[in-house]
Amino acid sequence: MAKQLIDFGMHIDILTKDELDKSLAAHGDQLAAGLIRGIGYRRLPQLSGTAVSDALLLGTEAPGLVGPPSGYAWTIRRVYVNGLTAGSTPDVVQLFRNGSGSQPVWQISGSTPQQTFGRLEFVLNGGETLVVASVGTFQATGTITVSGELVEIPSEMLGKLA
Repeated sequence: MAKQLIDFGMHIDILTKDELDKSLAAHGDQLAAGLIRGIGYRRLPQLSGTAVSDALLLGTEAPGLVGPPSGYAWTIRRVYVNGLTAGSTPDVVQLFRNGSGSQPVWQISGSTPQQTFGRLEFVLNGGETLVVASVGTFQATGTITVSGELVEIPSEMLGKLA
């Protein structure tokens, strides 16, 4: 620390610019390291169920709600829907954020039951949930299972992926 002379003749210690820069840099590195530790690869919590009255709706009721905790976001990287009927008129499901009343994010069929997504192509923010709903005629009668992978990150770091 450098000593500075104040008008009333008293000596006090004041950080120099270099000392302040080093102190702030060390604090910034610690903060960044903490945020990076919050980033993690995760498996998508599994959704499963059977069609009722020729319709499928998963992820709308507890304990089957699937979404990131408050303060985090999920960038979903892969979704696989097992159990859909394939063929000339395959079963089709749509993926939604927060319910089938919103705009669908994606559509998956029994002919192509898996989809991969880019980094920010399919994001769920804290408080949002993944909902899977059938479209049109639904033929599958067995258990339908939705699985996949995602990256969970602190919400404030979402912009760094852009």
